[in-house]
Amino acid sequence: MSSNQARLLQLNSWIADGERALFELATGSKVVMLSYSIDGNMQRQFNQASAQFLRDLIVQWKSEAASLGGGGFRRRPMILA
Repeated sequence: MSSNQARLLQLNSWIADGERALFELATGSKVVMLSYSIDGNMQRQFNQASAQFLRDLIVQWKSEAASLGGGGFRRRPMILA
């Protein structure tokens, strides 16, 4: 597995965890702990006041994932004969 593929898997995992944390906050949880590093040493608590920061972080991860993954779905040119 290439380093880009590994990073993409890691980012997708963080995105899923972040979106789950946002859901938990939206459904009434007071505090959500999220770990987002390879070795688990980057942990942060999110609450209602920091939910926007979490949203921004998820957008950043999605942007990086899109750049690593080639930008997602690409259209091929249509050839008309």
